Amino acid sequence: MRNLSNGTRVLVVIAILALVLFAIVLTSPSSKPPSDDNPLIVATSPGEINKNDGPVVIKTTEPMDNSKGRVVIKPFIDGEIKIIDDYIIFWPSQEGDFADGKGYTATFSDFKTVSGVDMKSTRLSFKTDDSAEYTELQKEVLSRYGRPNKSFLGKLPYVEPYSFNVSLLGEDESPDPPYYLLVRTLAIQGRNETAESYDANTQEARKAAIAWLESQGVKPGTDAFVTFHPDVEEDDEYTGDGGVPTTETEAN
Repeated sequence: MRNLSNGTRVLVVIAILALVLFAIVLTSPSSKPPSDDNPLIVATSPGEINKNDGPVVIKTTEPMDNSKGRVVIKPFIDGEIKIIDDYIIFWPSQEGDFADGKGYTATFSDFKTVSGVDMKSTRLSFKTDDSAEYTELQKEVLSRYGRPNKSFLGKLPYVEPYSFNVSLLGEDESPDPPYYLLVRTLAIQGRNETAESYDANTQEARKAAIAWLESQGVKPGTDAFVTFHPDVEEDDEYTGDGGVPTTETEAN
């Protein structure tokens, strides 16, 4: 560039800078936020790779109506849907996770917010690799809600002598939670025992039953309906902190 005039040198430098900037733009990933395509969606998981037992998650801007929506997994695998707060979660069945090294699509459709806003149909595509790590969104869901636990069903009916027994009344794939449990407290009111003492013993037995269920990974009111017998108060159905959720969601 020694033989070039000052003006020409400036033009050459500008041209080089322009080429560099153009190359950066071409190689940069798209910065278009997901919300431009679907305003209700904050984040989705997994990305291109999913751990074999990794849940498929959509996080939304506001709470979703848990009586609406469906998820279609192709190729089909068994699983269940939970719509909790501002999360839509598909949990693969504990008896049949995603197959290792296989490709899947998950299509979320017909979902609606509590306020009545429709969520656009969304499809996620991914391959599985059991050596993969959970994503941050998956870790968030696991830490908040845990994985649905079915192993406790094999322990029913369960009897804690002189305290309580737990039995399965039924299960349904549609409602959320899908399990209906009956807890019978075994407190006995003696001849000289007051009604207040009997009620106190019954309440202690209830607490022991709830503690046992929680030790099995079951959250009453979230993972299962729990009904108590005999009744000592009007609130004979344990619903947990958030009440009893209901849903007609399908997993196809």
